[in-house]
Amino acid sequence: GYISEAGLILTPDAESDGFLRSSEIARGKLSARVVLLTACSSIKGDGMRVNGPLGGLARAFLANGSGSVVGSNWNVPDKPS
Repeated sequence: GYISEAGLILTPDAESDGFLRSSEIARGKLSARVVLLTACSSIKGDGMRVNGPLGGLARAFLANGSGSVVGSNWNVPDKPS
């Protein structure tokens, strides 16, 4: 199916479909001082500039109280260089 918002794919269990959506992250409570998003272009958004240029995941972690978010703003090749 179509994914309508950014999220993280986790292992599904009896209580979860395994997809942690950015809206769920934003509503949660974390005590993380730093969140590291290591996926390709993980800091980018969907092109929308809502409250700045940060993507859905970065914005969600900041909204839930994380102190800082570090992520990549570039594509990473699939093959190692």
